[in-house]
Amino acid sequence: MYYSDIENLHVELTNRCNAGCPSCDRTGNFPGSVSETVFNSGIHDLSLSDMKNICEQLPKLKWIHMCGNLGDPAVSPEFKEIVHYLNSKNIYCTISTNGAPRKPEYWKEIALKGVSVAFHIDGDEDTNHLYRIGTDYYKIIDNAKAFIKAGGYARWVFIPFKHNEHVIEKCKNLAKHLGFKEFNVKKSYRVSNLNSKAKIKIELPKNENLINFGATNNKGDKCISCKVSNNNEIYFSCNGEIYPCCWWAGYFWSKKFSNKENKFSYLLDFENNFKKRDIKDIVNDYIKKTDVYKLVWDLKKFSVCNKKCGNDKQKDRYVESRRNL
Repeated sequence: MYYSDIENLHVELTNRCNAGCPSCDRTGNFPGSVSETVFNSGIHDLSLSDMKNICEQLPKLKWIHMCGNLGDPAVSPEFKEIVHYLNSKNIYCTISTNGAPRKPEYWKEIALKGVSVAFHIDGDEDTNHLYRIGTDYYKIIDNAKAFIKAGGYARWVFIPFKHNEHVIEKCKNLAKHLGFKEFNVKKSYRVSNLNSKAKIKIELPKNENLINFGATNNKGDKCISCKVSNNNEIYFSCNGEIYPCCWWAGYFWSKKFSNKENKFSYLLDFENNFKKRDIKDIVNDYIKKTDVYKLVWDLKKFSVCNKKCGNDKQKDRYVESRRNL
């Protein structure tokens, strides 16, 4: 991949979030129930001005996915303004949210042609809040209904756990009734409990077909094929740092903001913040290290790449990747 090839972005608009999901990298035991990483990094947002800057430097952009590692994009202070700006540039936007932020009237304004929203709802009125701690199920449904009624393309994404796998069919039927275009069951791998407010132990589902292979296997069994490189895609973290993917960002942030030893600092030994350098120069620095990355991949040295892009089973993240309702 070269700088001129970049057409797709994964963007973390913010590391703010309204929820406290027990297995999220944002959740922890530091003040505010956040992790050491978030506590030490502070709060960051990509502004409308930042997004305009990104689009000006990457004129071939076709698609932007708003998700990230640490926040919910709908909590971003300029979320709506950013969506409308990107829409005016004919850039297709996909958004991942727990659905609880904002009010129905707000979500009506997000319902634009060329915008798709994945509402991550892990259960019904009795189960969703057990993992999506701090969210209101009925508010989520009201927001989704408003978005759909205004013409929005909505997906219901469901992560199965032991406590909610029994309501999958119920939620699928409700999704169809409400007008969701898709119902996607995302294979589960989150099992830890990092939130003291959790009322139950978060466990993998009993049905093995609902478990992500990566939950029990961190190794790759084939040559690594870099997903983002193949898709001409890069990742922007909420503080402006550019990484090949969200998984790299998660690793390097966890080391940078927790004073933990980073054995792979040589993979990223240059300034990677677009607020300090041009995007082109940052991407070119990554390209210059291609031979190093390939050697690390061949030797299976970096577990992040091994796990995420070194096994087809681990790439297969959905039970039904696109189920049209």
